Amino acid sequence: MNSVNFTEERTYLIRESSFHSLLSGIIDFYNLGLADLAEKCGLSQPKALAIVRHLKLQESSDYFKEVRIGKSTFKRYSAQALDAMKKALPELDFQAVWSMHGSGRGARAT
Repeated sequence: MNSVNFTEERTYLIRESSFHSLLSGIIDFYNLGLADLAEKCGLSQPKALAIVRHLKLQESSDYFKEVRIGKSTFKRYSAQALDAMKKALPELDFQAVWSMHGSGRGARAT
């Protein structure tokens, strides 16, 4: 049996064959990391993270999933998160976003 923790509140024990299928489905949906979001939006990773924080993308399971496998944690974003960022970018006052959520501000989240 493998242990996978999808949220901080729940840990699931599943058979290894089911584990691979489940993990594959999650990775297919949440197929972007912070570096991917940043690159696809033409931003640095710190700027992309400031926007992620500003838009509260990590608060919605439509946009974000934190997957823990053993002692490793993978923070993944969906294509919907990328779409939300691209839609918001033209209207954002980035200086205000950076002053609120920029490097070193808020909880560490990548």
